[in-house]
Amino acid sequence: MIPLPLPLLLKYGGMAAFVIAVYAFGHHQGAKGIQGDWDASKAKVLADQQGALLSHLEAMDAARKAQEETTIKVSEDYERALNEVKEKHDADLLAVRRAGGLRVPRSICNSPAAAASETTSNSSGDADTTGTVSLPETITNDLFSEAKRADEVAEIARACQSWIRQQGYYGVPIPD
Repeated sequence: MIPLPLPLLLKYGGMAAFVIAVYAFGHHQGAKGIQGDWDASKAKVLADQQGALLSHLEAMDAARKAQEETTIKVSEDYERALNEVKEKHDADLLAVRRAGGLRVPRSICNSPAAAASETTSNSSGDADTTGTVSLPETITNDLFSEAKRADEVAEIARACQSWIRQQGYYGVPIPD
């Protein structure tokens, strides 16, 4: 083998060291650039997410306020309807009591006790009560109480339906 001269080895070694140094510097700078791009991209994504979140929170707050307004309106309408039901119930009960109570045809009452209650009934003079029997006060009260409760339940259902319609849930297709 032929010995290589020292200057030629230094030249080749210097060139190899220069190439390695350029490669290492480029690799380091490239990695920093990629990291910088990734950090910028991540910051942009986070800023976009935060903007979308704030926008969504504003929309949710507006929807909540609208829902609260609708709920208050429906609640007030419901309370008004319940007061009307109570007033109607009281007026109807008073009218029935003034008329001598609820009456049923005598033909459905075959017991002698029912006929005896007819003679002691408190009927008005202009009413034709000869073919009827007055119901006891407890039955009248129970019937009117049940009628009032049925009207109240109907008002509850009406208020619920009104709230559902005003919120826009009625007619919305159910997602698959």
